[in-house]
Amino acid sequence: MRPPAFLLFTAMVFAGSAHLSRAQASDSVAPTSSPVHPQAMGATIASSEITLDGPITQVVTKQSAGSPQGTHLLVRGSMQIVDVSVGPYLSSDISSKISEGSQVHVTGVMQTTAKGKTYLMARQLVLNGQTIVIRNEKGFLVRYRSQIPQSDSRHAAPAQAGGVN
Repeated sequence: MRPPAFLLFTAMVFAGSAHLSRAQASDSVAPTSSPVHPQAMGATIASSEITLDGPITQVVTKQSAGSPQGTHLLVRGSMQIVDVSVGPYLSSDISSKISEGSQVHVTGVMQTTAKGKTYLMARQLVLNGQTIVIRNEKGFLVRYRSQIPQSDSRHAAPAQAGGVN
């Protein structure tokens, strides 16, 4: 007889594979070749990064129960609107550039919550030709500080956040 943990892991692998296949089936979402470490994003199975191109239909800053922390962008793909989580650490400089109607290119990993809601956990955004790193290669959020000149140059660079959302 197999241990319960093995059975649970097997079921999660099959469920995750089916979900990833559905996400990649959309013609507005395309897989990329560089994987993100899924455990860092709270997932328990291996996932591949995907990309999404489209206009931002809404910028959501108010936290809703059960959703990942921080700002969410609702991005219209060719077949559906995708909820893109960009985390709580965008600087005001970056946030001011994100607006409804702007075209965005998102790279990240799809994640489904226990309640069945699916989010694209953004690793990188390209907005108006500017690349914005949201999560590092291991999936940890990157914290940005304002680009306002400081007397100490250490304050102008991105700093590593201590956890994930």
